[in-house]
Amino acid sequence: GGVERLPAGTTSTTARLDYTFELPATHARFCYRYRGSQVWEDMGGSLTVRSSGYLHGHEGGSHFLYGPTERLQSVTNLVYGGNQTVSVLPPRAVTMLEASAVARVSQLFLSARGDGLTELGKWALVPLRVQCGGTAASRVNLLQDGLGSIPTRLRSVKGGETRYPTIYQNDAQSGYDLLSQCSGRSQIDGCDVGLTSENGVGYPTSIDISEIGQANVCYQYRYASEYSQVGEIRILPPFVRTASPVEAVLLNTPFTLYIEGMALSDQDVVKLVQGTTCEGPIASRPYFARIMVTDSLQTRAEVRLTVTGPGDYADATRKLCYSYDAGVTFSDTGFTIRVRSPRANAAVPTQLSLSATRKVSLYGDAISEGDRVKIIRQGATCYGTGDFDDAVLGGEGRSLDVLTALPSDIGEEQWPAPAKQGAAQFLLPREDPAVLCYLHRWVLFCA
Repeated sequence: GGVERLPAGTTSTTARLDYTFELPATHARFCYRYRGSQVWEDMGGSLTVRSSGYLHGHEGGSHFLYGPTERLQSVTNLVYGGNQTVSVLPPRAVTMLEASAVARVSQLFLSARGDGLTELGKWALVPLRVQCGGTAASRVNLLQDGLGSIPTRLRSVKGGETRYPTIYQNDAQSGYDLLSQCSGRSQIDGCDVGLTSENGVGYPTSIDISEIGQANVCYQYRYASEYSQVGEIRILPPFVRTASPVEAVLLNTPFTLYIEGMALSDQDVVKLVQGTTCEGPIASRPYFARIMVTDSLQTRAEVRLTVTGPGDYADATRKLCYSYDAGVTFSDTGFTIRVRSPRANAAVPTQLSLSATRKVSLYGDAISEGDRVKIIRQGATCYGTGDFDDAVLGGEGRSLDVLTALPSDIGEEQWPAPAKQGAAQFLLPREDPAVLCYLHRWVLFCA
């Protein structure tokens, strides 16, 4: 309150005064004394104030009185106190604009709307099981940033400690525009209808993944005795949004998988499994492949791994599973990777001499240790896994000699890139057209 002199430039038809209220009050009387008078009188006859009603005044919030006058005003006229039709209300946070946030995001920002929200209110996030009430105890918040204590029973989530708003709004003109349109019989019904301000709260540290779930959003204005609840917010786990490539990924051959998501970390891992859930048999090497984040926003990453297991003759899909806690729990990303078994593309030579041992070399996508080859009679079809089915004499199935040996199916090491070439020796006693068949690690294809 206090005595205010009408500013220079006041005209005979309008008057404006700016006030800054600090404490809520039931009645804030505004009194008026014109030049030459020694008596303070209630405002209403000499100076009609259109915005009389419920004002939101507190914590340095700026508000003004404005309206037509019945008498000529001068710079020496004074206004003091307040009319009984004016009450100073405390701030009120009404609604949260965000319904969810992702844990481990480096910059979390929340917005709220209400009445009279200024830069001096305090915000905190607490677990759902904790109520927002409670008075402050002598304990600094975990950020150690001098923002004051938080109630002992109001344990905040990790990363959601007490914060002052980084963006705030206290527009006297917009507040007046809302209040001047009051139409209800009761002033509190007719005037307390608009949201006059907004707070934006920035959390510079991320919410810890141990706090995933629901949390209460608590608010306390400067002179309040305890926090009050504004709403709830859901803290979501980090997740994968896209993955590529997901088509025709070559079996037993290392490749780079590119993923996009939210709050990705270099400690996160992925795995490929057979079946319809992440509990299925692991079909990738390493078993848990650690990702590498490639941007500062934690939204892009890549990972090097190898698809293992059956090829496209039996089960051509793998489910991509993601873990944000270093492999403790895995979630289904919703992405399925289709795999392709390696093919043999060429064989040299295609003519063999009778009754002499000859070497046949195969060239293909990935000739691996354990691959086999056989020669069958013309007109027969390459099928199954048998070494003797439809084989010509001397052309029974046998292993290919390869330059690069693949490691065991069991282990955590990354597989090396397989060779493109392998060879086998045959001794054929009969002359006859024949077909060369290739079996990639128990997967049969006709070459």
